[in-house]
Amino acid sequence: WEIAYTRVALEELICEKLGESIGMIYDLLTVSRKPSGYIETLEILGSLRNVILHGEEQIRCALDKTMLPSCCFEVRSEVGEDGVPIEFVFHGAGWGNGVGMCHAGALAMAMDGMKLRDILNHYYKNVDVVKVY
Repeated sequence: WEIAYTRVALEELICEKLGESIGMIYDLLTVSRKPSGYIETLEILGSLRNVILHGEEQIRCALDKTMLPSCCFEVRSEVGEDGVPIEFVFHGAGWGNGVGMCHAGALAMAMDGMKLRDILNHYYKNVDVVKVY
């Protein structure tokens, strides 16, 4: 997947999501990744202040109008002649938390009346769901 924001649009979105302005965004830096490649900590460098986002939910929610498809992404910035970013492009892989089940899809199936075992069997083929405790 790919999602692009102009710098100004991303600044407005982050201001809305965080409840305060960080100023002009200079860069988005990946601080740490999980062994799976998913971003664990992301730092947003702003002209007024820097913000560190921790965890999948905070990162995915802060960087999209609804929620980024996953935390497995790279960010590329397009800069103008003055060196100031004009656009940020997110190139991602995967949908969700990386364990094979789309939460939005599972929710839609549940709302359509599917049973838990049927939903699990849809995502995880050839497995048995058993009580282990």
